[in-house]
Amino acid sequence: MDILITDPHAIRVKDETQLIEELDNLGEQVLKKYPQIATTIEEATMKSLFMWHGCLNIDKECKLKDVHGTKSEARMQVHNWLANQSTLNPWIGTGFTSARCFRQTPDQKKLKD
Repeated sequence: MDILITDPHAIRVKDETQLIEELDNLGEQVLKKYPQIATTIEEATMKSLFMWHGCLNIDKECKLKDVHGTKSEARMQVHNWLANQSTLNPWIGTGFTSARCFRQTPDQKKLKD
């Protein structure tokens, strides 16, 4: 945890002005490279946040066990439904692909489906 706090690139140590400037710069780069994503920086930011939120929820829902180490039939039903939907909905498919990057420590990877 100390590494995150002392890393100058960590979002937790940046002030509001720095975050806004970095977001604007990144947004301009993304819109130049991928103009089909959005027409404004605000729209690209909103889509990115929704995508991040969706991937985070897919990551949480598709763990084999919950935080207490319990396997859940309901969790697996949601996982299977999402897996089926991912073939029909490219956003859900992208969410599955992106969610793989969320938990990277060996013990966290074991919990993934």
